[in-house]
Amino acid sequence: MTNESRSDGTVMATSQSLTELLRGKGAHADPIASVEDIGPDLAQCRVQGFPHSIADMVFHMNYWMSYELRRIRGEKPNYPEHNAESFPTPGATGDWDRLKRDLAWLLSEFASLAQSSREEFGRQIETVHEGDKKVAARWKRFSAKSSPTTATTPARSPNSAAP
Repeated sequence: MTNESRSDGTVMATSQSLTELLRGKGAHADPIASVEDIGPDLAQCRVQGFPHSIADMVFHMNYWMSYELRRIRGEKPNYPEHNAESFPTPGATGDWDRLKRDLAWLLSEFASLAQSSREEFGRQIETVHEGDKKVAARWKRFSAKSSPTTATTPARSPNSAAP
C-alpha cells in the first residue's frame, strides 16, 4: 500500500516530508546533487581551519546511515567508542565514486523506509548504546509536545547525537 492510497493523512504527510528531506525537495538540498559533480581531488582536499574533507563527511554520513539501517533491520551494530571511528583515517577516504554510490544507495533505502506503514513507523527499535537512548528520549519529548493529529513516532530515533 502506498502512502497516496492511505486514508491516514498523518502518515502520508510524514512520508512525503521524509522523502523531500532525503531527496532535496522544497527547502532541502539534494545530498546526491550536492556531491555528484565533485571530482576525487576536490573531494579529498582539506581546507585550512576545517578538520574534514568533503569525502570525509560523506564517509561519516554513510557510516551513520548504515549504522541506523542495521538497527532498523534488527541487527546490533557496534557503536563507536569515539567519534573519530565514524570518520576515515586521514588520507584513507577510499574510492570517491564508491562513497557517492553508497550515499545514493543508503538514501534510497531510507526513502523506501519513508513509505512504511503506520505500524512500521511506530515499531520500537532496540537501543544498542546509551547514545541511542538519549536521542530516543529527546524524540519522545519532542513528539509529546506535537499535536496529536500531526505527531507520529518514527521507526527509528533520529541519530543526531555525536558519539
